[in-house]
Amino acid sequence: MDRSLLKKTVLGAALALATGLGFGQADVICGSLTGSTAGGAGPMHLGSDGNMTAYSIGTTSCNVGTVALNWFQSGSNRHPLIITNMYRIDNGAIEQIGVSWVKHGFCALQQTVCASCSPVCSGCCSQLGVGCSDPYSASLNGSQTGLGPRFEINSATGEYPWPFSTAGQTGTTLYKRLQVNQDDINPMLNPNALYVGEAQYVAFDDAAAGNDNNNASHRMITVGSENAFSGGWYLNYDGPTIREEPAIF
Repeated sequence: MDRSLLKKTVLGAALALATGLGFGQADVICGSLTGSTAGGAGPMHLGSDGNMTAYSIGTTSCNVGTVALNWFQSGSNRHPLIITNMYRIDNGAIEQIGVSWVKHGFCALQQTVCASCSPVCSGCCSQLGVGCSDPYSASLNGSQTGLGPRFEINSATGEYPWPFSTAGQTGTTLYKRLQVNQDDINPMLNPNALYVGEAQYVAFDDAAAGNDNNNASHRMITVGSENAFSGGWYLNYDGPTIREEPAIF
C-alpha cells in the first residue's frame, strides 16, 4: 500500500474512534420549547428593571442519533449547552430582540418526548440515551448560577473552557437572562408584529459527528397581559414547537 494512502487510512480511523463516527453518531435536537403557567403559558416572566424584562425559555433535548450523547458535568466540558433567543417579525423583517447567556447542562433524565427511549441509567445520567429526551424547565434555564457567557463557546465545535468564567455567579434580575425591551413587544406600539422564541443545543460529540445543522427549534409567541406587580408583559406560546428549524426559517 502507498505510504500516503496508509497514513490517510490510519488518520481516518483515529478520527472515527475519537468522534464515534465509526460506531454511530450522537445527534441532539431541541424537541420542545416550554414555559411557565404563572401569568402566561409561555416563556417565564422573571421580573423587570426599568423598561427591560427578564424571561426564560424551558427546553427539552432529544437524542435522535444512534449512540448515547455525552452529558458529563464535573470537571468536564463534554456536556451540551443551551442558548435561547427571541425575535420580532414586522414589516417584512425579522429582528432579534432578546438573547440569553448559555445554560450549561449537568445531567440528563431519560424520557420519551421525541421517541421511544433506550436509557443509559435509571436516574439523572452522564449520557442521554438513544431516542431519549431530557427536560430543563424555564426556571432551571433561568437560574443564574448555571449560566455562562457566549463568547467562551466555539459554536462550530462545541468546545468551551471548564469551569466557565461566571459559574455560580448571581446578580440583578436581568443578569445573564433573556432580556427584552418592553417597547419591542408592547401591543400598542407593535400592532401587527409576530414573535418567535428559539432554542438551540450545542454539543461536542454532536458537532464532531457533523450533526450540528439541526440543533435549533422555534415556537411562535403572543403577548398577553401586563404584570401589575413588577411590570413587563406576560408571554404565551402559540402553536407547537417547530423542531430542527431556527427562527429565521
